[in-house]
Amino acid sequence: MPLRQRLTIVLLALVMSSILNSCGTSKPPSVQSSPLAASAVGCSGGNVPCSAHIEVPLILVDGSDPATYGIPMSCSVTAGSQAMKFTTAPSTPWFGVSPGFGSLQPSGSATIGVQSLSAVNVSGRNIGQVTVSAPGYSTNSQMAVELNCNVVGGSCVVAYSCDPKAHPLP
Repeated sequence: MPLRQRLTIVLLALVMSSILNSCGTSKPPSVQSSPLAASAVGCSGGNVPCSAHIEVPLILVDGSDPATYGIPMSCSVTAGSQAMKFTTAPSTPWFGVSPGFGSLQPSGSATIGVQSLSAVNVSGRNIGQVTVSAPGYSTNSQMAVELNCNVVGGSCVVAYSCDPKAHPLP
């Protein structure tokens, strides 16, 4: 057998041996991942406060926009250093958020808010969050919403905060 053919066979055997030796190992291959970007939820600015609360008759909390009874619940979401295609979702079924999705340029901002609030099947103190998610970003659930209903008394305290650490719910 010529030398060149023997070297090819030996090389092929080494490659196959290396491949077979790595098969069946319990250690998965390492994957390098880049850190996730961070978005910020904060005050909308203008005439909209960072947090607010109001007591309203229970009958008003019927799935309508809380702005109709004097509490516009909105915050600002700001992208980090990369473009952001986001979705928003309420953590509980008793409120709805808007917009459901959007796109931001790096450092761009958009207003997110509670578009509906319903006291149906809700009593006592209930707290939820608006979750902002985007590929390449860590999840942000900073915006907090509260619905505290006294069914017997016929009223609800409606509240929100864009930054619950600095502006706690009542």
